[in-house]
Amino acid sequence: MDVNGKPVDWDATVEIAIGIERFAPTIIQAAISGNQAALIIPSAVCDQVRNSTAWRLHMVVANSDGSTTTTPLAVGCFERDDGGQP
Repeated sequence: MDVNGKPVDWDATVEIAIGIERFAPTIIQAAISGNQAALIIPSAVCDQVRNSTAWRLHMVVANSDGSTTTTPLAVGCFERDDGGQP
C-alpha cells in the first residue's frame, strides 16, 4: 500500500521456503500480477510435508548495487488434514 492506502504493484519477488530438507529448503516462487502475489504449492511437494514442517514466506528486492534484500513476511508450520475424523 502507498501512503494513501492504495495498492501498489510489487517491485519484488515473493517466495516460500519449505523445510522438507532442513539445510536445503524447497523454494517456490509466487506469480506476481500487479499488486497480487499468487503462490501454488504442487501436490508432489505437499506430499512430502509433515505436521510441524516449517515454512517461511519472504520477498526479495533487487538493490541498485546488484545485491538483494530479503524481508520475511510470515512464518509457520504445516498442519496436515488428510481427510481423517476430526
